[in-house]
Amino acid sequence: MGTVFKPLLLHSFKNEQDRTITEGHRYNIIFIGKTMTITVNDKPKEVPEGCTVEALCAIVGIPADSPVAVAVGMDVVERERWKTTELKENEKITIIGAVCGG
Repeated sequence: MGTVFKPLLLHSFKNEQDRTITEGHRYNIIFIGKTMTITVNDKPKEVPEGCTVEALCAIVGIPADSPVAVAVGMDVVERERWKTTELKENEKITIIGAVCGG
């Protein structure tokens, strides 16, 4: 396996105690190394080669504890496998959030 480049998330915090990734923050993402294009919810997205499902969620701003399901192609990826499931060029990813109510 080649070198895996992980994204570097840069953002300003509301204050020094608030260092969690939450909705409403703006992120500047810098990729070092080769990138590839995948499709996330029917939109093209550039990510680093070797990007995992977990890294993709961070890239698109989804907190690690969010109630979401991720499918790569037609297969749902269990959360336990997010760290080890690497994405490939031109793959289709679907991210669905859980909704309460009726």
